[in-house]
Amino acid sequence: MVDVEALADNLRDRIGYEGEPFTHKIEAGALIKFATATGETARVYLDDAYARTTRFGGLIAPPTWVSVYPPKVMKGVMVRDLPLKRFLHTDDVAENYSIIRADDEITAIARYADVFVRKGRFGSMLFQSSDVLLTNQHAVLVAKVRVVAVNFK
Repeated sequence: MVDVEALADNLRDRIGYEGEPFTHKIEAGALIKFATATGETARVYLDDAYARTTRFGGLIAPPTWVSVYPPKVMKGVMVRDLPLKRFLHTDDVAENYSIIRADDEITAIARYADVFVRKGRFGSMLFQSSDVLLTNQHAVLVAKVRVVAVNFK
């Protein structure tokens, strides 16, 4: 039988661990494709000429744009190789602090944030969370995405 509480205690030493950063410049075309694919209809996401006439001064990223970053930076941050059979990505909770614009250079980095145990119908479940922090070229934190996963029998 796996001692899930002991696993969690061992993983607490990882809190604060950071993965490798990922940096890239956002292209206007990528924002338009993403907005179209996700069903956005606001012209500030789709029409550069229109967006230039708004208070934003150009294309901006839809709020859900931040979801593109966790897969790029999560490798090796959460521990998947545990003596529990199942691994399930449960949540992404995004907090947007500032507008992300076309031509911004965004750096994303994942930080191991927490580990805890809850009881479930399959026994003890081990939850892990990491924060993906997004900063722009001015070193301004523009968003945070909390990623949560659970391991269980």
